[in-house]
Amino acid sequence: MRADSTYFRRFKQPYRNAWELCSAIGWLLCAVYFFGLFQLEIIDRNLAVIVFGLCGAMFFWRLYEGWSILVARSYLHGYGTAFMSIQTLIKKTNPDNLWLGLGFEWTPDHSQKLYDLSKYSAKHWRLNKLALWLTGRGKSVMSDDDQGLAALHGLNCGETDIYRPLKNFEGGLCIVGTTQAGKGVFLGTAIAQAIIRGDVVITIDPKGGGRMENVIRKTCAIVGRDEPLIFTTDNDPGSVRLDPLYTYGSSGEIATRIISVMPPSSDGTFRAFAWSAVDTVAQALIELNISPSVRTIETHINNGINELLGLMLDKLIENKACPEWRQKALAFIKGSKKELENVDPLKLKISWYENVLDKTHHTRPIESALKVYHHSAEHYAKITASLIPVFALLNNGDMQKIISPDRNDPKDLRPIISLPDVIEQKQVLYIALGSMQNADVATAAASMMLADLASVAGHRYKLKKGGVRICLFVDEVSNVVNAPLIEILNKGAEGGIYTTVAMQTMADLEERLGSVAAARKVIGNLNNMVALRTKDGLTRDVFTETMGKTYIKHVDTSLSTHADNYSGIPSYNAGASHKSSSKREDVIPGEYYSMLPNCQFFANVSGGKLYKLRSPILIDENDYKEKVSEKDSAKPAKTADEEIREALELLEQDAEEKKEQA
Repeated sequence: MRADSTYFRRFKQPYRNAWELCSAIGWLLCAVYFFGLFQLEIIDRNLAVIVFGLCGAMFFWRLYEGWSILVARSYLHGYGTAFMSIQTLIKKTNPDNLWLGLGFEWTPDHSQKLYDLSKYSAKHWRLNKLALWLTGRGKSVMSDDDQGLAALHGLNCGETDIYRPLKNFEGGLCIVGTTQAGKGVFLGTAIAQAIIRGDVVITIDPKGGGRMENVIRKTCAIVGRDEPLIFTTDNDPGSVRLDPLYTYGSSGEIATRIISVMPPSSDGTFRAFAWSAVDTVAQALIELNISPSVRTIETHINNGINELLGLMLDKLIENKACPEWRQKALAFIKGSKKELENVDPLKLKISWYENVLDKTHHTRPIESALKVYHHSAEHYAKITASLIPVFALLNNGDMQKIISPDRNDPKDLRPIISLPDVIEQKQVLYIALGSMQNADVATAAASMMLADLASVAGHRYKLKKGGVRICLFVDEVSNVVNAPLIEILNKGAEGGIYTTVAMQTMADLEERLGSVAAARKVIGNLNNMVALRTKDGLTRDVFTETMGKTYIKHVDTSLSTHADNYSGIPSYNAGASHKSSSKREDVIPGEYYSMLPNCQFFANVSGGKLYKLRSPILIDENDYKEKVSEKDSAKPAKTADEEIREALELLEQDAEEKKEQA
């Protein structure tokens, strides 16, 4: 049978009436009729067997064809909201593969069905309740009240577990979807798998709390890992204190981490001056064996370099100066005798350093500090003005206590950690930033953490520290994206970092970075993409380009009739023709990205593998059973979906209560 034949097309289309069932009934009646003739001895046995066998065979053949159409149409009703216990996910988790969800590989056949289906309304292919019940899918289909086009996941008869090698995700994974489309559900599943595998897990959640934190806590408890470290930007007693400047390789790394808080679209010249100012202070603190912190750096940026410069010169004088160094230094200072008697001690030390001390003993920290000292104070204040909002955010209220922790404070017993500690101890860190309360502070904190992690990744790559897989998850990435994150996406795989980011639209990324080109640069560093429901045109265009094109068959049918009357003799002609053509079209038309149901998505992974998937909502099976068993048995019985949804609400309330008690 030719693949482009009319019969083949009609048989493969799952959105037409199952006329074959009518034919099957006809063949069944024929079989009964001939069986009756045999019973009345109107026809002999041999003829009856032949005819009865032929009718029976045709009956079963037509029944199979019609039933196949009904089953295919039943799948077009889609799937309802799915739930899965963490215990079940543990069984599905593979140490070398990532479980993406339930679905199927998208092929050109599915694209052809989708284009053909677009010619009809949903009423054309929807089955009644009886037919759905007969096919066994009466309870699992999407409700009419659910969002999205149910048929998208029903273009394939059935689904299976989809796995892809973890190695393929070294190049990053991008999750895009509008509000309440299911980003958190997919992200929670990916985070839970990383925890189950025993990886280092670092999650940056700008909103904080809620279902994601609950999934992390429950998964750690079920698999027996240490309780996750929780970092919040408020004065939460259950939060850890995280020092992003605790480890560093040079003063430049410290400056880079602080400057990363500035918006990526900031003026390049002012960023360079600000970086230089912070680097100068950081060099001085390191030279004096003072642990750099955001608070101490801000203090010396605001108060000037004089104090640090004097301390560095005192240290050098103690080691290198001769007893008569003051007289030698004074000889190079011009002024009256009275002026020389009251000369500024710092000026005297600088004179000794610049004119008396052998240049072989000059140091870079002091040289940098002297440049600032000799610089115009007014101009220096102008070029460092861009740092004022940076430090205002980083030292805002409670933020100062947790990002610049005081190790000598006896009243604050919260643990102080650093990212290298988290990695070395293979811990789970959840960073809840509370962006809904203070978006700017949340962005600043996340930027510092990402800059710190980029530095850690660089050291791990340089020292060739392997074996520990670091899974970084960033929700609402458009709020926190900066140059260090782009570096992590670009080169983090060499340091063992597997990055997954989630966002709502490309427009958010463009606004944060200042241009479409910069936004596309970020997307270009993400080799794997997951598209949930999205309505933004630019975002849909990016996914349409990514998914590629395929050949779609178009069939044009024309009918013609013609009637003439020559010399009183009527003449009638009729004709029919089919024209088949193929044209390269988008594998998935852009408008269908806005029709995806909740928790359903298209995934383009592993360099071109395209899948249609759905992600179940994670629950804790033990808590679910416990909560359901506590319900009053006298109450009216609920459906399974109602019980699960109620259990989810109770679990979230329980998590909030435990957090308040802590």
